[in-house]
Amino acid sequence: MPPSSALPFVLDTIRLFDGSSAADSADAEPFGVVASIATDASGRIAILDFTAGRVTVFDLSGRRLGSLGRDGDGPGEFRLPTRIAFDRERNLYVFDQFIGRVSVFDSALRFVRAFNLTQNLLVTSFIVTEDAIALSGVTVSGPAGMRGRSIHLFSREDGQYQRSFGHGLEGVSPQVARYIGGGSISIARGGGFWYSQVAPYLIERYGSNGTLELRIERPNSFLPSATQAITVAVGDSGVSVATRPHPRAIAVLELGDTALLQQVNLMNGEMVGDFYRVRGARGAVSLQRAWRGRIPALLHPVPGARDLFVALLGGGDEPHRVGILRLRMRR
Repeated sequence: MPPSSALPFVLDTIRLFDGSSAADSADAEPFGVVASIATDASGRIAILDFTAGRVTVFDLSGRRLGSLGRDGDGPGEFRLPTRIAFDRERNLYVFDQFIGRVSVFDSALRFVRAFNLTQNLLVTSFIVTEDAIALSGVTVSGPAGMRGRSIHLFSREDGQYQRSFGHGLEGVSPQVARYIGGGSISIARGGGFWYSQVAPYLIERYGSNGTLELRIERPNSFLPSATQAITVAVGDSGVSVATRPHPRAIAVLELGDTALLQQVNLMNGEMVGDFYRVRGARGAVSLQRAWRGRIPALLHPVPGARDLFVALLGGGDEPHRVGILRLRMRR
């Protein structure tokens, strides 16, 4: 971990749990690979364990409230769940990449409905707004308006495609573009979206109507080259693409009214963090500090508590754990 003086904030651990801490559950077991985390307005935390193909929901004390999902194609079943999100009504949405399907569960974790997205994407980020499901990813098939765009909106009722905006990474191979792009989206305060990616390094804020409001760019020579993560071989049987873990952008977080935190997961347990100050009504930004080290990945603010965040710890050779951390800005 970097020296504490290198960080513009202090992180205090409030609670840690790893799945096996649910002592009141007979089927509790440690997390495998945590693929996605979501929080709702009541403070519940949903954790998608990619290894188990299951979503488990906890309260802020770490108490297990329930779980859902089993292997299959039927209602409430998953083949390859990769992303989860809550809406404002505390309904839980689970995206299944293998079959391109979204399953919806109510606040009591009861299955409500499922629908397939009308276009095919390799999804890297997934959120639910008041009006739509918002995705970031590489377009596999779809109308011309989706190509080269970073944010795609679909109906949250039936998965019908609505529109796309932003400038996303394009690649000859969707698989290659997905690995070097790593696009991530989050909801901006006051409405709209944040979008961030690694190759090339880019942070953008869009209004709810898709208008670009802010762009931050800088060289990313501090990250491993994409060529280190991707090998393309041509042989008698065709073209094969081999990939290794590569840096991933984590959604931009707004810390108070004047600070932004952008994080990059190096996939070996280390994080790169960039801390920006926002100045003036026009939203001018300046990079205050950048660091690299084994620090938690702050993923979601806890609703109703501006200083509490849900964080993912571990990675590389370490087991995944989820923590509740308090963030205190340095003066």
